[in-house]
Amino acid sequence: MESKESTKKRIGSCGRQLIAIAVIVMVCVLLNFLSWKSTAFTDIYNEYIFPVIRLPGELLTTIFPFSVGEVLIALAVILVIIGIPAAIISAIAIKKHRGSILRFTGLFIAWVLVYIFATETLDCFVLYHTTTAADKYFPNAADGYTTEELTEMCEYLIGEANSLALQVERDENGTILLPDDLGKKTAEYTRMRSDRYPQLGGFSPRPKKIMASKFMSQLDLQGIYFPFTMEMNYNGDMCPSRVPCTVCHELMHTKGYIREDEAGFLACAVCIESGDPLFMYSGFLSAMNYSVNSVFGYISNEEKVRLYTMISDQVRADNKFVTDEYREKLDSVTLFKTETVSKASDKAMETSLRMNGVSDGKRSYTRMVDLLLDYYYEDKDNTP
Repeated sequence: MESKESTKKRIGSCGRQLIAIAVIVMVCVLLNFLSWKSTAFTDIYNEYIFPVIRLPGELLTTIFPFSVGEVLIALAVILVIIGIPAAIISAIAIKKHRGSILRFTGLFIAWVLVYIFATETLDCFVLYHTTTAADKYFPNAADGYTTEELTEMCEYLIGEANSLALQVERDENGTILLPDDLGKKTAEYTRMRSDRYPQLGGFSPRPKKIMASKFMSQLDLQGIYFPFTMEMNYNGDMCPSRVPCTVCHELMHTKGYIREDEAGFLACAVCIESGDPLFMYSGFLSAMNYSVNSVFGYISNEEKVRLYTMISDQVRADNKFVTDEYREKLDSVTLFKTETVSKASDKAMETSLRMNGVSDGKRSYTRMVDLLLDYYYEDKDNTP
């Protein structure tokens, strides 16, 4: 039988843990409240506090060649499916230790949930409320652009993509070759732009290929940022032309640019200004895709045909998320239908963005085109 002293110690330990959990939750709630109320607070947090908070996690997880976040998600699924039911069954079967089993299980789940809430708050939620990249980098930009100006930028992006398609290294089958030091080059090219975008300086974690890339393909995901492990991950099954810009995009999230349109724009800027034909090609393709899709909503069918025919056959061949053969086989090797998974992913992303103050949800991605226009015309105006 358990002594009174050991009982007091056990209860005391449990109580201290509950107090610690409550304090962490209250601090996170306060941080979220302040971030919604004060852009000045979030800007200070982003500039001085976030770089300190993110570094230990980046240094720790970058040691591992695999995605720690992906492993943790897999373990969480196993915990929900097997661990929790096993604990409940054990508590029912072993009456003598029922209280201990239930306390341990409850505290373990509470700590997991608190860890997720805390890291999401510190590494994601607060960052949604910083000063926008448009206000920070293009304060004197035009209030709006004409369809003609957007069309002009599209023509420029198409022309650059056509030219770079002939410069990238390929194998004997014409497939683009990715460098072995992809992460090193990504970090180098990102630091190069810290003169213009100061947040891009400092340490950069390594990009990691997701093992469950087929599931990512069903979700229509090219990359994903895990705030709870500070990792940048990419879909290893997508076409090589998408990889450099995707990796840069996810790296932008670790640098504090959590909004998708800003991460997308800065990824393009880093790639385009890298001087590396592969990265430049990937950046121009991404910028071209967003811009052409945008301008198609404003121009005539004749203009659409004209712009589309400007895109070279090689660019069209490269400019795919996954190959046609891969997409055809996808449903036959996965548990759920791609259409079902993709719809669920879209709804989850839409909900997440709106909960974090992005009122237009996934439509906010199109704001990347506004940033590209500011960037294009600022550089054009400053060219002698």
